[in-house]
Amino acid sequence: MAKKPTKKAEILAVVRSFLQEDKLDIHPLEDDMVGTELDDGRGALRIVFIPDEEYDFLQIWGAPEEADEVPEACRAAMMEAITRANVDLVFGNFYLDLDSGEWGFRIAVDYSKGTLTTEMVASMVYCANERIHTYWPELRALLQA
Repeated sequence: MAKKPTKKAEILAVVRSFLQEDKLDIHPLEDDMVGTELDDGRGALRIVFIPDEEYDFLQIWGAPEEADEVPEACRAAMMEAITRANVDLVFGNFYLDLDSGEWGFRIAVDYSKGTLTTEMVASMVYCANERIHTYWPELRALLQA
């Protein structure tokens, strides 16, 4: 008798379907995560999908491929820039880990009252893509200062 797939496996199946529909590569990652690269001509992004079966939401994290960790000397300026950017955002937010310098953009899909669809995943991925590319020139300038 076949085992019923876990909720996490069901979430990842929807993510994989979205990636296949949009002809994006699928990269299995540790801890039941999936990654891909998205390049719409404005620069490649790393995207990671993190399912949360306990709370019925899918986290989507993204950052430019060329983005490295924020050097310690730039973290205060980066923190101010992303805080100012976050004020204008309706969906998602930029984050910065002050200890490691890791940064990026994250957004989530809450499907607790329904079923996760590839359209929902696409909406959040392309929203993240737009937000990252909107603010990347300013953030890149800070990193290169």
